[in-house]
Amino acid sequence: MKTIKVVSSFLIYDSQILLLKRSQLVGSNQGRWAGVSGYLELPNPLDQAYKEILEETGIPKNNVQLIKEGDFVEVPDSKKDDVTWRIYPFLFSITTPENIVLDWEHDEMAWVYPSDIKNFNTIPHLHSVLSNLITIV
Repeated sequence: MKTIKVVSSFLIYDSQILLLKRSQLVGSNQGRWAGVSGYLELPNPLDQAYKEILEETGIPKNNVQLIKEGDFVEVPDSKKDDVTWRIYPFLFSITTPENIVLDWEHDEMAWVYPSDIKNFNTIPHLHSVLSNLITIV
């Protein structure tokens, strides 16, 4: 069994969560909504989360505040039986949402209440990963 490790960060502002729509240029889940995510390349998942936030939104580490680091979640790959995804979830608050600049990995962004995420075509298991950080009603 192969385990692929990734980070998935959610930015929160005014009780809403930032969702990003994955572009056609990314390797998987094109056109689906997600948090800020990326492969775990650094030794520390939190450091990787800060790196991904900067790359994907242009927001530096000093403009976000860690609220919660959840327990990692393991989910099976939807297409490959021998692959498991280990997702390290993080929740950050942001004070300058107007400064977000998306990179090539995303086409759109939306601020949504957590209870409305079910209305979006998200990447697999996004709801369960976010539920590891907050209560969704």
